[in-house]
Amino acid sequence: MKRTLVYLGCNEGRGVDRLLQRYSFDTVLLVEGDPISFSVLKDRFGENPNITLVNSCLVPEAGVSSIEFYRTGNFVSSSILALPDDGSAKAYGGLREVVNLPAAFLPEILDNSKIDVVNFLVSDLQGADFLILKSLRRYLMEGRIHEIFIETHKRDNILYKGSRNSFREHRELLKEMYKVNYFSHDGKILGTAEDLVEFFAEDAYEEVDVHWSLRAGRAPEYLWS
Repeated sequence: MKRTLVYLGCNEGRGVDRLLQRYSFDTVLLVEGDPISFSVLKDRFGENPNITLVNSCLVPEAGVSSIEFYRTGNFVSSSILALPDDGSAKAYGGLREVVNLPAAFLPEILDNSKIDVVNFLVSDLQGADFLILKSLRRYLMEGRIHEIFIETHKRDNILYKGSRNSFREHRELLKEMYKVNYFSHDGKILGTAEDLVEFFAEDAYEEVDVHWSLRAGRAPEYLWS
């Protein structure tokens, strides 16, 4: 069975490197909105014929061709979500600048890339993960995304204020088809129990990465089970 990796918000590609060193994929789609980070990504993976690179900010609705992008001093916390002007972003290098960048709708990218099934979806969109995941509702409900590794934020997170990216919102969208396998912070696995996920994701850390997979019988095989 062919394996497909879709990585959203992959920055300069360090996380991609780790995945490709450990797992084998037939098709890889990498999406990064910031052209500065994308230039490094292109240097790193541009010669690989199995990897498609897309330099666009992802937006939750079709028909949007450009969007404001809030670039932070550390680059990795940059987002399509407006950053607060109360000093909260100082720990992330502060707000460097606001630029207008090309935008794209993820289902259209998948269609154009002829990707019908995603074995593994990684999302690191700095507060916009839930917004973009909702645009894939049809793929999710049809079981065409087998596993998801996605960043969630506290409901009262200090950087992306007002964003809808909490664990509870992800769970409400995914609970019918998907189950939580584990959750991690800064690359360290914290546990597997869903009630602990909610505690850590909602109260303990600014952000937590949660790994979901289709429930038994929903997909023919899993990548990381």
